[in-house]
Amino acid sequence: MGVANSVDRLREYGPRRCGRDRAADLSRDYARFVVEEVKPFIDGCYRTLPDAEHTGVGGSSMGGLISLHTAKWYPTVFGRCAAMSPSIWWDQEYFLQNIHVSPSWMKTCRVWLDMGTREGASEAGAAAMIGRAQRLANEFSRRGIRDGEGFHYDEVEGGTHNEAAWGGRLERVLQFLFPASSH
Repeated sequence: MGVANSVDRLREYGPRRCGRDRAADLSRDYARFVVEEVKPFIDGCYRTLPDAEHTGVGGSSMGGLISLHTAKWYPTVFGRCAAMSPSIWWDQEYFLQNIHVSPSWMKTCRVWLDMGTREGASEAGAAAMIGRAQRLANEFSRRGIRDGEGFHYDEVEGGTHNEAAWGGRLERVLQFLFPASSH
């Protein structure tokens, strides 16, 4: 199920580090809404397997960023996370800078991470986005989580930053996050 974004998208999807901008941060409220209202609604209306192993959160761009944070904040709720072209540049790379805080979620959450090679306004911008995604992938590896097992990092050759590009790879994302043997 998808949650439509609002005019407050950046405030809802963009966690802020402590400081003066934190008051405008609605990301924790958004994540709580997903956990306390959306997920119970889905579990109540559909035949689901509601445990974390069978529950995922995912998104692209800023949606990928908030999905990473939500998986980290609620590791007993979400055991799967899709972060397609996540905006990990947000707030001076806040997510990357604080990956060491409570990293245990990384070992319990199966994560898909990707970035296209043509994302960004320039070649330098695309290279910076790929560099950040590689740094995040390296954080999983540093913790002994093997690419292809607990996480998967994909650099999508020619991939751009738009819904058509993300939609074109969604099947692979879902196959990785929910392999047939886990059902």
